[in-house]
Amino acid sequence: MKYLIKLIVVGAIGSFSLAQAKVITVDNNPGSVAMYSSLQTAIDSAATGDTILIAGSPNSYGLVQVGRRLKFAGVGYFLAEHSVPGINKNSAKADFYLNRVNLFNASGCTFSSLEASVSLVHPGITGVSIDKCALSSFSDSSNGAVSVSRSWIGSSCSLYSNGSTVRNSILGGSIMLRNGTTLTNCVVRDFNSTSNIDTSVGSSISNTIFITSTAVDLTKSAFAARCLGSISHCLAVSGPGPSGGPSFLPVGLGNNPTIHLFFDVFTGGNWDKAFYLIDDSPAKGTGFGGVDMGVFAGLSPYVIAGLPQIPRITRFVIPSKATSTSGLRIEMDAEAF
Repeated sequence: MKYLIKLIVVGAIGSFSLAQAKVITVDNNPGSVAMYSSLQTAIDSAATGDTILIAGSPNSYGLVQVGRRLKFAGVGYFLAEHSVPGINKNSAKADFYLNRVNLFNASGCTFSSLEASVSLVHPGITGVSIDKCALSSFSDSSNGAVSVSRSWIGSSCSLYSNGSTVRNSILGGSIMLRNGTTLTNCVVRDFNSTSNIDTSVGSSISNTIFITSTAVDLTKSAFAARCLGSISHCLAVSGPGPSGGPSFLPVGLGNNPTIHLFFDVFTGGNWDKAFYLIDDSPAKGTGFGGVDMGVFAGLSPYVIAGLPQIPRITRFVIPSKATSTSGLRIEMDAEAF
């Protein structure tokens, strides 16, 4: 039996050392036992490809400069609003500036479960991925292609770089898309004016639901004049203002010809939970390829509050030997991201 236990422990240590050797923990809460309290110091100490786990905190980690490919993971967002049991109700908040200068290159960085702003400061940054994050607004600033998925974007979303995509995300009312950019399986909140949309030929919006509340100038002609890209398999929903009627979306290409009432489409609720589809919603099965429209469908459905799902060991301590009297005491810390 002792030999069997030894084999199990050795196997666990081996897998831990291989999978977790490059995980760095950051926590600026008082009394933290993380490796660093400063996010910038953790970034400066990291090697290309390392993962940085950032603890939730009432205090922002501030503005940080990133010049190498790293993975950043937090604890989610809207945690207090959703009353998630058993976890810190504070999100991990920071502002990231991604650089590409001389030997510094932040291409390939990934961000998950953070409340953040991400700015591509220099041209030529590629392969950046943002997933399950709360962003105050987002723009790729013509500096490189970015993939944004399953995220909450508070106000405006502007994509300039060919290849940039936003999918399965909940957006504010303002959208700008340039040639080669894509928006799919999204919900656009507070879409109340034609000035809120500006898309170029070669851009694409599909499987997306637009929600209006005071839309008085959203005629088909006004919408078409501002929206020159492809619009397909989309649907318009009225909030407390308009009460149905003809849709401002273009005819054909799978677009729904009517403005539907909010609760004829969505279940309603708090924050991002409000956009689940009811069973007989007109958005069910009417998206491109027969999938549902909106954020909870497609290849990568939205995750409520950006909650992490995969637990990872961040510290694992085992004694070099144990006796029949001392037993085998193992210490382990884990976080999810």
